[in-house]
Amino acid sequence: MRFVTPIACILALGSCDAMAGAWTQAAGNGLFIITASTYNAGGYFDNAGRKQSQPDYGKYELNPYLEYGLSDSLTLGANLLFDRAHQDGAAGGPSHTNWNLGDSEFFLRTRLWQQNGFVVSAEPMIKLPSPEPSDAQPPLGGSSPDAGLGLSAGYGFSAWGLSHFANLDTQYRHRFGAPHDQARLNGTLGIGVAPRWMVMPQAFMTWRTVASHVADFTNSPANDYDLVRLQLSAVYRWQNDLSFQFGGFDDVAGKNTGTGSGVLFALWRSF
Repeated sequence: MRFVTPIACILALGSCDAMAGAWTQAAGNGLFIITASTYNAGGYFDNAGRKQSQPDYGKYELNPYLEYGLSDSLTLGANLLFDRAHQDGAAGGPSHTNWNLGDSEFFLRTRLWQQNGFVVSAEPMIKLPSPEPSDAQPPLGGSSPDAGLGLSAGYGFSAWGLSHFANLDTQYRHRFGAPHDQARLNGTLGIGVAPRWMVMPQAFMTWRTVASHVADFTNSPANDYDLVRLQLSAVYRWQNDLSFQFGGFDDVAGKNTGTGSGVLFALWRSF
């Protein structure tokens, strides 16, 4: 399962101009985030949403994320994944380890409207599948590309002398090949708790558009699955252009997907 990096945040906590999510970068400016995370799952949600046990599955992921302002209202971005996954064997069978470049996503974010702290943007995207061999186990990505269109809305405001924000991302994703399409909804709150600290509760939700009567669970993002993942993290602004993020996440509901948890650490750099 691909960990989704939390891009809806204020890098410089005193300025709403440095937000991502629905916000675009100023022309010639950019944002780079490198996230390291671990994920472990000793179970999965079956096709009916019931928890089942499985041999231990673990993944280490390095996630570079980049966006750059082509103009004040148009931002180009890329989201890359480098994964190392390990799956214990069932009933004494062989275990498997796989590492490679995962799925790669590229997008354009265009600002549609902005006023009084509110912003609305549209984001077309494409996903290129992992270059890993088709028989590699455990799989790290899908075997076919995706194309999607998202709509995001954000609101940045000040209260109690600190900066805060709320962001909502929606996306419909067409998946070529065997997997069915997906609908996604992500929500983020950025709560300033001190001049250099922000706390971010987040929810990441994915729904399959077609629920197969029979589904084989493979710990692969190519599965047709539902997933609700909750995440809580904190961002510390060390310098005006450099911040650190750390937190954890947990899979709380789903169908045909792993039920696991993990931790993350990220470096944010604006330029």
